[in-house]
Amino acid sequence: MAVLDLEEATAEEQHEDKELIKFFVQCFDRPAFQDRIYQEGRMEDFDKAIEDTIIALNTGVLRTRDGSILKKADGKSSVVNIEWREKLNTICDMLVALRKRLKIAKDTGAYSLYGEDDVMYCFYDRDLAIWFDSTREEILKILSSICEEIGIHGLGFPRKRYEW
Repeated sequence: MAVLDLEEATAEEQHEDKELIKFFVQCFDRPAFQDRIYQEGRMEDFDKAIEDTIIALNTGVLRTRDGSILKKADGKSSVVNIEWREKLNTICDMLVALRKRLKIAKDTGAYSLYGEDDVMYCFYDRDLAIWFDSTREEILKILSSICEEIGIHGLGFPRKRYEW
């Protein structure tokens, strides 16, 4: 009978993991992960979206830009499947790297702001812009690999490029 209880607990844990993954997919369904860097609006909004996604992965709290709570779940540390948890940890590390690199880009003047209230920008380093896009694309690929295992649709990064 103990074996049956273990199997039932495992099935329950698998179900909980799947629900958490579905929550995390919702956290990435936003323009910061769907638009090319040249299509982003304000860099401050982009940075905030990345920060909010890191918080959602770590704490299970998904917020709007103004801080209102949209949805709550458990954080990534609650995922029982070790491989999935490792992938989520890698995604989180990559998100942190995005934020750090954006700060360096701002501090070194790798992009300029212009327009009314500095809402437009232009990257001077094409390779850097490509890095931002490829890193976000890789994040979505890792997340989609988990989605594939549980039988749900992942998120894709658009292939079409709008550059100037």
